[in-house]
Amino acid sequence: MREVTKACFGYICMMLYTLGILMLKWAFHLTAFGNKKASRRMSGLRQQHILPKSIRKRLWFHCASAGEYEQAIPIIQKMKSKKDIELVISFFSASGMDYYKLHPLADAAYYLPFDTPNDVASFLDKLQPDAVIWVKYEFWFNILHQLQSRRIPLILINADLNYLSKKGGFAGRVIRKCLIFFDKVFAVSPSAELSAICKDVEVGFDTKWMKALENTRSPFNLPAIEQWKGDSKCCIAGSTHLEDIHLLAMAYGSAHKWMIVPHEPEGYVIKAIQKAFQGKKVALLSDNQLGSSEILIIDKKGILKWLYRYADLAYIGGGFGKSVHNVLEAAAYEIPVYCGPNVGGIPETQTLIDTGLLHIIHDAEELSEFIHQHTTIDNNTFKTNSKLLFEKAVSQNSTALISGYIQSRMIS
Repeated sequence: MREVTKACFGYICMMLYTLGILMLKWAFHLTAFGNKKASRRMSGLRQQHILPKSIRKRLWFHCASAGEYEQAIPIIQKMKSKKDIELVISFFSASGMDYYKLHPLADAAYYLPFDTPNDVASFLDKLQPDAVIWVKYEFWFNILHQLQSRRIPLILINADLNYLSKKGGFAGRVIRKCLIFFDKVFAVSPSAELSAICKDVEVGFDTKWMKALENTRSPFNLPAIEQWKGDSKCCIAGSTHLEDIHLLAMAYGSAHKWMIVPHEPEGYVIKAIQKAFQGKKVALLSDNQLGSSEILIIDKKGILKWLYRYADLAYIGGGFGKSVHNVLEAAAYEIPVYCGPNVGGIPETQTLIDTGLLHIIHDAEELSEFIHQHTTIDNNTFKTNSKLLFEKAVSQNSTALISGYIQSRMIS
């Protein structure tokens, strides 16, 4: 009787889950009329045509958005060299697809369908993947269940099991059910509870450590910014939201130049930055007339990861909202990094905090003090610690480990 009750409860939960997905689908239909990101996703779904499968093995990477795609790039580049493999990327968010178009590395990219059984079946019938790599988060039960049912090899990479183990309620139930579907989990943090659920778990460093270090070695040159900076100290504020802009404006000091890179460089965001720094000399990168401006707004997408090379210190946005954005991209340039207090679910933030490479700030006064401190002291010890930490992370070579597993165990 207990088993029957348990089965009925599980069936009801999955019915509720699918009902929730249907509501999400209709919410996107409605918000697409006024929300640009929702509109781009819905338009992309309607217009996308999945290419017929070739004779090559089709390897499918799913990335929720731009951040997950960045993490997958080192592995994608490794697999791209294999001539018998066809690479396909999928995204749920429009921002992920937008970023991919700036840095395309696969044979094709698609929007992930909404996770209803019919939408998923239709998508998989057309895509016909030979193996699937799921990056970090975003667990969709129906699609993962159907992949397992079709006996398609499935691995999860860069999983933060410690963070996931703290998820409770209905979301926690879904996550735990989904983890069972993966043949292998490459995790960046341990969890005894979730490791017992998973079939096979291996804990190591995140692949984005390698990607962040590669960014520092990539050729990139913007003479206009070099000329604008000159011999001045420069603070860069990357992936900033409106709440970050207000804090930056209060902490602003004229002892150094500032480069502000909004997370979404929409017109209303640019105007908000200009208003916050009213009375200061503000320029836009697109104007090509930087002159003697004190503050430079970067109104171009896709170049932030290389702009840190021009900075002496960095502030990363998002920490006063849902969660801080990519801190590794800045830290890899061996500069002090600051962010707001919301860093949950990102294990590398704690590693950087523990080694003194990332500083949590709670208000404008703290930010102002940290900026003054790090623009007036010798940062040689800081640079040495940063170099040692990244060398340790890269020495584990998670990229080679994961790509080797894919080659030998999933598509051989």
